[in-house]
Amino acid sequence: MLFDHSSDGLIEFDERADFEFCGKEILEQHFLLQITSGKEASRGFQGSFLAIPKKNFTNEAVEMAECSYRVEKQKAIIYSPSYPYFYPSKVNCTYHIPQRKGFQIIVNSLVMDIGRDAVLQIFESVEGQFEKRLIEMVTSSQKLVYVSSTSSLLIYFSAGSNDVERAVGFVIELQYSNAVWRSQSPGELVGLGRGGRAGHTQDTTTR
Repeated sequence: MLFDHSSDGLIEFDERADFEFCGKEILEQHFLLQITSGKEASRGFQGSFLAIPKKNFTNEAVEMAECSYRVEKQKAIIYSPSYPYFYPSKVNCTYHIPQRKGFQIIVNSLVMDIGRDAVLQIFESVEGQFEKRLIEMVTSSQKLVYVSSTSSLLIYFSAGSNDVERAVGFVIELQYSNAVWRSQSPGELVGLGRGGRAGHTQDTTTR
């Protein structure tokens, strides 16, 4: 926390900071100031920082519109807005992972920290069809997500206020993996995802 308004480097114990940083991009020069505890001057503190390239936290997807992405890589990582800093309040983002024939999509969360006023939903759909089905809903109590499907997936993140909780959001790894197929009935094959969900395709082999 930085206190730029103090002229002598001293602050009250419960005084509100001018800036709070946690992975947030710092555009201007600031100074670390002394603090007080119980109105007694302290010796201050020594700090250090590490500049991390912004590209390290850039979605590995094509941005189609503001906070709307389409994944086109075999393996990709997506981030909540402003990660690793707290995601902004009143945000809505979508991430589309299109279906690939013969592959299943594996969704695995590396970080999952959303506030009580936020929700992350994962929908399953078939390319070319408007109908979609909710297969996973993540709330603040859930810290791990693992889903697989042979259909297209749409990840929707919606958040209200994040001014108090200051949740950082999520980091999700997406990967296309060879689907495992088994015969369900004569003339039909079923693609099995590791999450137990299946997509269907017709066997058109000439007999």
